[in-house]
Amino acid sequence: MSDAHGAAGRALRQVAALIREFDRTGDRLPLDSAVGISREALRAAPPGGPVPGACRAALRSTLVMRWSAFHDRRDLDESIAEGRVLTAGPAPDEQDFRLLGAMLADRHALTRDPADLAAGIAALRRAAELPMHGGDNRPFILDTLGGLLAERGEATGDPADLAEAERLRRVALSLLTEDSPELPTVRNNLAATLRHAAELYRNPDQAREAVELLDAALTGTPPDSPRRPQALLNLATAWQTKAELTSRAADAEAMVAAHRAAHARTPRGHPLRVRTLTGLGVALRLAAAHTEDTGQLREAVALLTEAVRETPRGSRPLPHRLNSLGNALHLLGERTGEAALLDESVRVLRAAIAEPSPQEEGHFERVANLALALRERYHLTSDLETLREAARLARLALHTPRTARDSDIALANLGVILQTWSDRTGDADAASEAVDAAREVLARTPPGGRERAMRLNHLGNALSKRYKCGGDQADLAESVAVLTEAVERTAYGTPGHADHLHNLGLVQLTGARAAEDPALLNQAVTTLGRAVWASAPGAAHLANRLQSYASALRTLHEVTEDPAVLLAAEDAYRQVARITALPAAQRVRAAYSWGIAAGDAGRWEQALEGFELALTLLPFSITRRLNRSDQEHGLTSVQGLAADAAACAVQLGRLDHAVLLLEQGRGVLLGQTIAARAELERLRAAYPAAADRFTGLRELIEALDSTEGENSEGTDAEGRNADERHALAARWERLVGEIRALPGFGRFLAGPSTAEVRACAGQGPVVVVYASPYRSDALVLLPDRVLLVPLPEAGLPAVERQVGRLTAALAEAAAPDGERAAQEAVAAVLAWTWDHVTGPVLDALGLSAPPPDGAWPRVWWSPGGPLAALPLHAAGHHGDPTRTVLDLAVSSYTPTVRALAYARARAAGPPPAGRLLAVVVPDAPGTRRLGGVRREVRELSALLPTEVVAGARATFAGVLAALPTHPYVHFACHGVSEPDDPSRARLLVHDHQEHPLTVRHISRLELPDARLAVLSACETARGSERLADEAIHITSAFQIAGYPHAIGTLWPVHDAVAVRVTRSLYRGLRAEPHAGSVKLDAERAALALHHAVRECRTAFPGSPSLWAAHVHSGA
Repeated sequence: MSDAHGAAGRALRQVAALIREFDRTGDRLPLDSAVGISREALRAAPPGGPVPGACRAALRSTLVMRWSAFHDRRDLDESIAEGRVLTAGPAPDEQDFRLLGAMLADRHALTRDPADLAAGIAALRRAAELPMHGGDNRPFILDTLGGLLAERGEATGDPADLAEAERLRRVALSLLTEDSPELPTVRNNLAATLRHAAELYRNPDQAREAVELLDAALTGTPPDSPRRPQALLNLATAWQTKAELTSRAADAEAMVAAHRAAHARTPRGHPLRVRTLTGLGVALRLAAAHTEDTGQLREAVALLTEAVRETPRGSRPLPHRLNSLGNALHLLGERTGEAALLDESVRVLRAAIAEPSPQEEGHFERVANLALALRERYHLTSDLETLREAARLARLALHTPRTARDSDIALANLGVILQTWSDRTGDADAASEAVDAAREVLARTPPGGRERAMRLNHLGNALSKRYKCGGDQADLAESVAVLTEAVERTAYGTPGHADHLHNLGLVQLTGARAAEDPALLNQAVTTLGRAVWASAPGAAHLANRLQSYASALRTLHEVTEDPAVLLAAEDAYRQVARITALPAAQRVRAAYSWGIAAGDAGRWEQALEGFELALTLLPFSITRRLNRSDQEHGLTSVQGLAADAAACAVQLGRLDHAVLLLEQGRGVLLGQTIAARAELERLRAAYPAAADRFTGLRELIEALDSTEGENSEGTDAEGRNADERHALAARWERLVGEIRALPGFGRFLAGPSTAEVRACAGQGPVVVVYASPYRSDALVLLPDRVLLVPLPEAGLPAVERQVGRLTAALAEAAAPDGERAAQEAVAAVLAWTWDHVTGPVLDALGLSAPPPDGAWPRVWWSPGGPLAALPLHAAGHHGDPTRTVLDLAVSSYTPTVRALAYARARAAGPPPAGRLLAVVVPDAPGTRRLGGVRREVRELSALLPTEVVAGARATFAGVLAALPTHPYVHFACHGVSEPDDPSRARLLVHDHQEHPLTVRHISRLELPDARLAVLSACETARGSERLADEAIHITSAFQIAGYPHAIGTLWPVHDAVAVRVTRSLYRGLRAEPHAGSVKLDAERAALALHHAVRECRTAFPGSPSLWAAHVHSGA
């Protein structure tokens, strides 16, 4: 036994000597030897007695030292295993529990295993209870125990753990003398606990104390100490917490200065370099909230980009750093209005929530930040798919179990996203979810301070959105109450004060409009005015408040008719419209409102300036970043803009300019497509490489458009599609800019010139008709001038009444007992239209009697707004040939003058070879059988060589495959218009339930040999009331596809009439009127239809609904 004791003693003395050598040299070899000797001694130690315990303690201590120096995970695990044996032994001491607790704390930092955390806390509590081993280790024990309790408190939200952690670390600090080498470390750790508590409880006093402690710790750290960079970084981080909680500019400046100092001490290669890059980048982003200067944000993006680049893929810090970079890009994109920056922000934040983010602290906040960036991209571009994804992410996050570490700020922001979704879509469930989220955050917010006011503001806004969805007065009343409290809790000049005033004013305005309460209206105007005056300089925030203030002033003017109020509204709108960093759509709305305010006051020059700016910006608000539905939605708010602008130009005597304004603001989507196709050949002739790039990119965009919405809603694919669309749109914008820089292509895709517009009148007058609140006119294009024909009785209200009367009559005409009265009503509408629209035009053109020699004059009508719903070609007092359009001229329609030029260009050249294609679907699944369709096709086949695709063969794919090889096509089938979504109007082919042949599909076709499309189906030329200026319908889609002549219908057509019109039409289209003719002359389409309609009128003189529906559009 004595030999064993002696051997163990020698071994332990040898271990002690090796440890001293390691302390002196820092070389690993002595430690490796010490570990090996300790293991051997433990194996050789006899069981029982003190020897095994002493050897095990030596092994444990050498493993702890080697882990601390070289971080080999195997040493950590083995030291914990040996420590567990020691603490379970007969006489464990303070050192055994202290070292076991310290090692468990280290392993928990690596693995986040709650079991290690709990065991570490238990071990350190026991160590604190035992007599100290050697010196007084209580500061270390209490400090380490406080750290673990803080970890657990932050994870669970247990305030008792957090309070005990702070208390223990304060005790640890009190036990140290001023000359203790551990003093900076313990100060730093107490400061960390205070900083975390400050973030959790939003307490700036705790953050202030953390700064003071760390400042003292830094003072005690020598300038040349290797710990100096870490001390600087700790102090900078505490300043950051304080600055976030106080929002004071001085604290923000101190934060940036502290981070710059830390960064300056970490050159390339320093182990803290990436952390100081990240810290300074985040600090600059936060500080940018106090200034409009984008320099700090650009520096932040550069620093954070470098930090991300230096962070290994798949490492734990990467999601955090990607998140910081994405946030900086988001704010810079919001500040500058650069969509590319927001695209990059979304890309980076998507990467931030990928693996290993879900397992990392802060994943909830990273998801919220991605959703916020998507919401901002929606605000800039109006892309609903982007907002839909943001709302989906918000709902997903809100219904995911959260931890105590998850930020209330993130939760509040997710609620704000749902508010935006509800505002855009009217989703009442989203509004309620937003209210619930806001209430939850408010309930967890301390009673006093700035945070409370922010949470009240969120709740007030959410309640306001829910009121708009459901109309519950209780929501409105509570919204006013909580927003009033938010205003009262914020001092004038603080960042939130103007925001809270603005939101309160908007709710007051909503209530005033609903109640028609002048006193409440005055209160709303005052509150919104205060919000403007309280606003710090800053484009986006000030613009929103100015626009709301102007809207309130407009409402007030409607009550008071005070011209000074109207002038103030005009000025506010003008200011907003001229802020270039704002989203284009917002500037369009502001400029349009500016024009209306000035126009209502009769200030024509100023009104025209506002309208012109709105029209100039309009294409930038409906770019290819948006899918077709969003483009259409964006245009609904500016219907009538072109007419209002033209009216102002006419008031100023600028007729040519009025025509160009109408061209600029009507048929915008149609014009974009036509312009791209019309100018391609000219580009290809001059710059074939640029043309190839242009074509290739356009095809990519169209291919993406054709797949969007197919089984992707609510999936990750939805987000990828939106990202790809935005990326392709950015490439498109760059390419168009490059092409416009080429010689001779400066106006590439721009609107037509005056000369180009007038050139379209060479074959006959083009009558551009509009109605505005300011005046209504026909602008008749002649080769040498524009002829003004005032239409004083065709004001907007009068036209809208006639459209309503016609719509009601057509519905009643289908009922046998109401048919006669309905036909009389239709005839009355036709007579009114002659008296007040077409008659004055034809009188001005000298067309007052039928042509005696059969040489029919041509007239092209280009109506906009509600006038587009009236059958101008059939207007008249039928029975008096001197007062009917049908008896005086051959009418055609064109959505715009540019569309007419496009049609004529497509019609030029010799007619291509090919037969007539007849698409016949008399009994599409789920529809009423069309009894006259087969007879219609028999009549057609008897007149011309015809290839018939009928029944089950007339599928979506079959029709699209047949169209390119047939210059002429005749559809005999059902047609369906969709007034609320006109691009979904469709022809019902056989498989229409799975593959509808919609306006969108037809418009994407490009058929160079196309000549004539006859659409013998219902409502194929009927557009949408809410997009009346856009002429989106089936007939115009065929024109876009390349058909220079298209014949459609304004309303449903009786089967027998369809047969009669078909027979007469194709007789007129045969090049030679005798049997055996195989030629079809599409250039006679307008004249042939004219005669066919006149024949139907003769057959059914008392039923104008039967013969007035057919129209010719195009060349």
